[in-house]
Amino acid sequence: MTSPARTIFDVACDSSFATGLACADYGLARRLTTPDELSSLPLLHSRRKGIRKARTVIDMADGRIESAGESLCRSVIHHLGFIAPVPQYEFWDGGVLLGRGDFYWPEQRVLLEFDGLAKYTNPQFRDGRTAGEVVVEEKLREDRIRRLGIRVVRLTWDELKQPSEVARLLTSAGIPQRQPRGD
Repeated sequence: MTSPARTIFDVACDSSFATGLACADYGLARRLTTPDELSSLPLLHSRRKGIRKARTVIDMADGRIESAGESLCRSVIHHLGFIAPVPQYEFWDGGVLLGRGDFYWPEQRVLLEFDGLAKYTNPQFRDGRTAGEVVVEEKLREDRIRRLGIRVVRLTWDELKQPSEVARLLTSAGIPQRQPRGD
C-alpha cells in the first residue's frame, strides 16, 4: 500500500497527462495530500520513467478544481499552449458575490465555463431543485457576470473531446496561445 501522494505520483508517471492531473487535483481538493508532499516525490525518484510529465502534473495540480471534467479541461488548455486561467474565480459587484466561474483570464476578461451535465441531471448536485430551476439559476448568474463586462464562453464534453474546437473557442475569445506543449 502506498500513500495518496505516492499513488498520485505513480499515476502521473505511468498514465496520461490528463489522468495524472485529475488524480492530483482530486487528491489536493479532498486534502488527501499536500503540495509539499507531492513536490518532494520527483526529487526522490528523479530517474523514474515519466518523471518529466509527473513534474508538470505536480506543478499544475490545484485543489480548487472541482471535477475530473475541469481537470481534463485544464489539460487540454495546457497542451494547446494557451496561457493558464485562474480557476474558481469569484465575481463580485460591490459587496455582492455574483458567482464563481470555472476558469477566468482576468486580462482578457474571459470566463470559460465547463458544462458537465451532472449539475443539471444528478439530484445529488441539485439541492432539491428541479433541472429547470438549476438551468434558470445558471442563466441568471451568467447574465449578472456578463453585466460586469465579462465574456462568457461555454464548453461541453463533446467540444472538449475535440481539441481543435477548444482552440477555436479560446482563440475567438482572445486568449493568447503559446506554442503547444508536448508533455
